[in-house]
Amino acid sequence: MKKLSILFVLYGVILLFLFVYTITSSEQNIELEEQIKEYEIELEQKDNDIERLKTELDSVTTKLEELNDISKEDKLKLIEPIKEYDLELYYKLYKEIENNADIYIYYSQNDIEYLCRCVETECHDCSFLAKVNVANVILNRVNSDKFKDNVYDVITSPNQFAYHRTNIDDSTRLAVEYAIMFEDTTQGALYFHSGKKTETFSNSQYIFSDDAVHHFY
Repeated sequence: MKKLSILFVLYGVILLFLFVYTITSSEQNIELEEQIKEYEIELEQKDNDIERLKTELDSVTTKLEELNDISKEDKLKLIEPIKEYDLELYYKLYKEIENNADIYIYYSQNDIEYLCRCVETECHDCSFLAKVNVANVILNRVNSDKFKDNVYDVITSPNQFAYHRTNIDDSTRLAVEYAIMFEDTTQGALYFHSGKKTETFSNSQYIFSDDAVHHFY
């Protein structure tokens, strides 16, 4: 009788264990199924993202192909609005379209190097346009009867310009190229300084001031 009671107890324990195991396994299965569903949703989302990106890539590719088919003049018209808010970016795009910038046709390597040194020194950490402005003043002097007729002599004339910096960044070189190849942004200015603005300077009328607080005359 005692053995029979023990067997019943053991049987009950086994049933209880199986019951608990079944419940636990069921909960784990539910959690696992939920995780699988989450993974399936994530994979579906990623598939949708991949399809969307493919569609966007196809659209961009199509636009690029269309761009290659248009004329140089139309490409230049497309980038013209950029000029007003980012002159440096505009000129980089312009060069890619025109692809004909050879500044050494007009000035010697030594002249250009001194022009870069002067712009880098006078406009270190200034905007692209400020660098173009300074380069143009020097070039305007070269083309004026009032000054020397070459870049080196204009820059190295006593008490005129600083040119001690020799580590020239890409933006400065591009600004110098822009001044040589593209346009005069100073309205013919022959002078500039960073002191107090005056109505005249060296018998020249004030023209404008730029974002580097240089005043041009």
